[in-house]
Amino acid sequence: MHIRLEAIQKSYQKKLIFQNLSAEFESGKRYGIAGHNGSGKSTLLKILAGFITPNAGSVRFTLADKSIPVESVYKHINFVAPYIDLPTDLSFYELLDFHFSMKNRQRNANNNQINEYFQLPTELPIRQFSSGMLQRVKLALAFFTESDLVLLDEPTETLDDRGFELYATLLENLSNNRTVIIASNKDKDFIQCTSILRINDFTV
Repeated sequence: MHIRLEAIQKSYQKKLIFQNLSAEFESGKRYGIAGHNGSGKSTLLKILAGFITPNAGSVRFTLADKSIPVESVYKHINFVAPYIDLPTDLSFYELLDFHFSMKNRQRNANNNQINEYFQLPTELPIRQFSSGMLQRVKLALAFFTESDLVLLDEPTETLDDRGFELYATLLENLSNNRTVIIASNKDKDFIQCTSILRINDFTV
């Protein structure tokens, strides 16, 4: 998916978050959005996902040279963020089955093939998972669901060193032909990124 931002501005209750932000995200490439906590990284990701709209400027989504209406963008994205909840009464495999009853699996991978990457327990309810294990579940859903755009908000925040290695492997092996945009305050999260947008350049 190709995305073009032209002079967008966002504010909440008269507090300006960023302004005059223009950027272009090309199909099939990986990008970073860097900035300190509270700088507006998550807000920008939500705009890129079509969840919220800017107060000024324009956002254009294009797929295979065809314009995508903002209200339809959600059909083409996978989104990982700390504020997105999971149905914790399900086991990992039950969640995969439920999720993929509505979405297509990347490479038609079955549950066992997916879990070769994540090494998660398959019998426990997700509510018993640690924060790092929950993050692995979110990454599993994002990278193994077919999509044109993957948005990752603080993707390694709760991951240990092995979890970070997994994250790097997922980027390398499962993000080809998809636009990937990563928001983080950790430069190491931007491995394999084509370019990095510094959101502080557009704040006041």
